[in-house]
Amino acid sequence: MAQDKCAMKVNTDSLILGSWVRPQQASSILDIGTGSGILALMLAQTSMKGASIDALEIDEDTAKQAADNVKGSPWPEKIQVFNTDLADFVPSMSYDIIVSNPPYFDTPTAFTKAYHTQTTARHTARQTAHLTPEDVFNFCVRHLNEKGSLYCVYPYQFEQKILSVADDVQLRPTRILYVKHNQSANPYLCAFQFKKAIREKPVSTETMLIRKESGEYTEEYKKLCSAFYLKF
Repeated sequence: MAQDKCAMKVNTDSLILGSWVRPQQASSILDIGTGSGILALMLAQTSMKGASIDALEIDEDTAKQAADNVKGSPWPEKIQVFNTDLADFVPSMSYDIIVSNPPYFDTPTAFTKAYHTQTTARHTARQTAHLTPEDVFNFCVRHLNEKGSLYCVYPYQFEQKILSVADDVQLRPTRILYVKHNQSANPYLCAFQFKKAIREKPVSTETMLIRKESGEYTEEYKKLCSAFYLKF
């Protein structure tokens, strides 16, 4: 899959999210900020035959490359790429599933020239100033089916903020996956599944390690992502 024109490349976070989503019998899916198209393509692979997937990308060059990747895939009839901002997108349907691996670098973790000299496209792809959690959740609560799910990933340190934003629009967490690089590390990522809910239900939580102390991938990580990793 080509990604040379994409500001943000395919990363572990997207692979985990795309592997963790349960498309089951979802017939309508939206990918917010598709980048190279990786999440849309993963869900095209695992969703039902007649599923329709809309993929949004604000950057023109990246959107074109995503569209090319879709055309070259086994599922070109399933995916439509839209070069548009989420704020300007008017969907023609409500969705069974919405997925997003959104930008979430509010500020640089250190003062470096690399951060301040990044391209405009990369800056847009990385910064929450352009696509805030509030933007994502407000859109999703309006355009999810009543039994639909939002799947997204955010840094572990943002967990309480994300839960608060979701609660404000009455989206309830049903599953949370805490991801750690290895046993000795703290979680660095949370994957969330949210649903519209009439009443509170227990949240299913689990923790996954990516690598063993030896540096090899863990069995749980390989099992999760095995459908998308040829070397597994």
